[in-house]
Amino acid sequence: MKWNDKILLRLSSGKNEIDEVIEKLRRIAVLDKTEICNCLRSLVKSSSGALCCTLDASVVRKILFGKKLRFLCKIDSKRSCAGCCDNFTKSPNDLGEKYRSRKEAFRDLVRRPEDLSAYGKHVREAEQSYTQCPFVSFIDEDNCSVGCLLHPLSRINRGNDYRNYGKYGAPLCSAYVCSAIKTLERAPAESRLVFLYLMEYTDDWYHYSRLFSPSVTHSCHRGLVEILLSAWNKCSTRPVPGTIIS
Repeated sequence: MKWNDKILLRLSSGKNEIDEVIEKLRRIAVLDKTEICNCLRSLVKSSSGALCCTLDASVVRKILFGKKLRFLCKIDSKRSCAGCCDNFTKSPNDLGEKYRSRKEAFRDLVRRPEDLSAYGKHVREAEQSYTQCPFVSFIDEDNCSVGCLLHPLSRINRGNDYRNYGKYGAPLCSAYVCSAIKTLERAPAESRLVFLYLMEYTDDWYHYSRLFSPSVTHSCHRGLVEILLSAWNKCSTRPVPGTIIS
């Protein structure tokens, strides 16, 4: 039995209030088992009233009490999001292979800003895709963090903003805020606490990006954050306080 199956079995064994949440989450076709388990574990942990968290204390404080949450695009070396710039209905293996290839091509082809257009053309021709921006890639040596190769905060750009070479341009990219973050900025403390633990359990670039990516849900253009919190809020009962799944 796989790890995720064990977690689901443990959560659903004799706990009616958890069974209701599991049933609602299983009806959401776009969720995989990892996402269902992460959501359930975060709901149970938040209902315990515990505030302990492995995330940085400043991040915890901002999530619980902050008014602007745009910093959530990248909070540490594991949790980074490219959800607004790519299609996260694809598998982590497919996206990972694409991002590794892009990083290598960028390293080989780009020596100065004038090379960026040639790089973009190379990627589009190699991938035969014109739907997403070609500058989304792994941005670290260990291929654990995703992001924009043109962003001014990227260490290779030294503060220079090259996003006008991308598909959408610097003005649109800098102004864009995904609907998931807007929802969290309006959310009450209870929902923010659930999200805090959801982030804690979502510790890889793929599933973290899917929390925010509107591509995951197609027609309704919402990230999984909104769908998961909606499923939780519609439940008639809540997990029993004091039950923590570690």
